[in-house]
Amino acid sequence: MTSQKQIAECIDDKAANWAARLDAGQLDAEEDAAFRAWVGSDTRCFGALARAQAVLVGSGAAVTLADAIAARRQLVQPNRRWVLGGAAAGCLAAVGLAITMTGRSGARSLHFSSEIGELRHIPLVDGSRLTLNTDTALDVDYTENRRTIRLLRGEAFFEVAKDEARPFIVEGPKAQVRTVGTTYSVRLTEPEEMKVLVATGRVAIETAGRAGDAFAALTRFWRADPVDGDAVLVDAGQEARIRPGGSGGNGTLVTVTALAKDGTARALLWRDGKLYFEGETLAGAVAEFARYSYRRIVVRDGALANARISGLFAADDPEGFARAVALSLGARADTTGGTITLDK
Repeated sequence: MTSQKQIAECIDDKAANWAARLDAGQLDAEEDAAFRAWVGSDTRCFGALARAQAVLVGSGAAVTLADAIAARRQLVQPNRRWVLGGAAAGCLAAVGLAITMTGRSGARSLHFSSEIGELRHIPLVDGSRLTLNTDTALDVDYTENRRTIRLLRGEAFFEVAKDEARPFIVEGPKAQVRTVGTTYSVRLTEPEEMKVLVATGRVAIETAGRAGDAFAALTRFWRADPVDGDAVLVDAGQEARIRPGGSGGNGTLVTVTALAKDGTARALLWRDGKLYFEGETLAGAVAEFARYSYRRIVVRDGALANARISGLFAADDPEGFARAVALSLGARADTTGGTITLDK
């Protein structure tokens, strides 16, 4: 008779294979169907897949599948933190599946990143999910009483699994965003500035590094009329801008605005590889496109740069965007060189 331990080990083996195949590239339709069927076949599969994407910090040498699985099993022991092995690459060879282990010496947290133009979906062991936008990096550090994300650069969307005993905290340079279960995005716009867009639920914006992890502290922040020392509350359909300011420029300013109808959905279209502009200057739209591609767009006419544009565009198609803009504004688009130029 098959023991529960043997079943768990089999799930871990399959999770390691799926993690490597997912990292190696997009699945075709048949593989995707098989992957979804496997994830839905047992409630343990989802957590096993998340564990399979984490490996202990190593020297950068490849290890065998058996060694990698053994290392992952050690990661789930109580009071242990995880370290992501970067974008661990997997390949099928005569000697079997190998996984490359990478990491920063001495680091004790999971590290995730995305390249320019890449979207990356990350499942976490508690059931939360992260979507990394282009050129994004963050660290994940889970303990018994808090779930902490340190956003290092870029933008990410957070689907937070509810856990009242462990608040979910995204730390930025001047403030942190705390919740126990909701969906929202956080974007670093400048070295010490960030934006928080709430899709569902409510988040509390606090001074960075605020002490206290208990849920009782969180509920104290969630007051209808927060006073000095309490958090700034941001509800679904609102966006908060956080920047340096206040007394002597050493404080933190938080401005909360309500988005127009469908504004939240439009602002989050980047998750589908789309960019939506409504009355944006061409210069502003070009700057946004620069986040998603190594190929740059240059506007050579000042009046053209200040022209307002609206529309929905593919984030990975700066050439198509330039041609559409040129057609609508009566401009010229030169796409023959490495740089795309727009001029009157």
